[in-house]
Amino acid sequence: MIGEAVKEYKKKTSKSLKLFERASISLPGGVCHNVRLWGLPNVGAYPFYTERARGSHLWDVDGNEYVDYWCGHSALILGHTNEALVKALHDQVQRGIQWGTTNEKQVELAELVRDMVPSVDIVRFCSTGTEATMYAARMARAYTGKKTIIKQKGGWHGANDSLFYQCFAPYEEKESLGLLDEIYRYVKTIPFGDVSKASEEIQKNRDDLAAVILDCSGQGVLGTKEFLKAVRRETEKHGALMMLDEIVTGFRLAPGGAQEFYNVTPDLTVMGKVLGGGTPIGAVGGREEIMKFADPLTRKKPDIAWIGGGTFSGNPFTMTAGVETLKILKHESSIYDKINSMGSKIRNGLVKTFESRNFKASIRGECSLFFPLQILTADSPDRGLEYFIRLMNKGVFTAAGGGFVSAAHTDIDVKKLLEAAELVVEEMS
Repeated sequence: MIGEAVKEYKKKTSKSLKLFERASISLPGGVCHNVRLWGLPNVGAYPFYTERARGSHLWDVDGNEYVDYWCGHSALILGHTNEALVKALHDQVQRGIQWGTTNEKQVELAELVRDMVPSVDIVRFCSTGTEATMYAARMARAYTGKKTIIKQKGGWHGANDSLFYQCFAPYEEKESLGLLDEIYRYVKTIPFGDVSKASEEIQKNRDDLAAVILDCSGQGVLGTKEFLKAVRRETEKHGALMMLDEIVTGFRLAPGGAQEFYNVTPDLTVMGKVLGGGTPIGAVGGREEIMKFADPLTRKKPDIAWIGGGTFSGNPFTMTAGVETLKILKHESSIYDKINSMGSKIRNGLVKTFESRNFKASIRGECSLFFPLQILTADSPDRGLEYFIRLMNKGVFTAAGGGFVSAAHTDIDVKKLLEAAELVVEEMS
């Protein structure tokens, strides 16, 4: 039962409880990102508070050690405190963290992005993925002169007003107070992976369709090559743009992201997470003729598409982290062989465990991603949460039971996850 799992968790995390009680006074819900509650307060638990991290492991304030498969929201493809990255950031701190001016590292990172992601001619950096997807929508509308954007149901593109629509079930309910209904006259949705319905919706909105944006991670259910190519074909046919949200998949599935892995070429690409090497970043890039709409040298109000005006856009600390990370990924391609192999081993191992115990769950993912599906059921809505808590009690921290593999993970880490999952499934069965 979930109550037993929470009781065990509470015994191990008393200092975290005190911090959460303090945090709840000063922060809404006690957190600065809703997902970090993990749904735990619903059953009387609370998040643990991290004190330090190294390699593939986290330690909380109570001294508990976890193998970390959350990887900083997937951003830490090299793991925590990578030696080369830490050295580069230490050197940069001595020279400054934020200058508020242009710097050489901006140029280096932009050149690396162009080199590694062939669909990107020009790129603009900002500070978050939410900004980047907002700017991408703006660029698409500016370039096409049209208003409608199609996204997938359940697609997460940050909390900007442009795309914060039908992100979480039940989809018929509004996502948030404070959003204007009239904005969403120009946002339509399609089921992810359904070629027929995607084609039908694109055809229906063709006269005013600016773009179709796809979240390549699909909330853990990665797309198929056939679906992505079908959307590419239909957008080209009707003069709309194809935008890929590669904030999760960019530089993770392959050096060139999902578009390299699936062999599809978008018009605009949104990036973040891995791109910043663990520091705050977002970016939008694409074809030169589209990105030129944001060029302040050639366009003035009201003919410019304003993007990337944040105080911390392109700051030297983030740019340094990005440059060092992409250089490593570019020149050490064996990293992808390693993390993808471990990801496959995890998915196969979990499937074997679930099937052998008749445990109602399935695993989806690709490369270094793994996500358990169908653990949550109508008759037992806390079942997925119980699985997650029990894994934590055994020293494995995941993204609600799934997650990401980093270059710092080892075969021992993988073994620990699979052995913990076996024990959890046995307990829950």
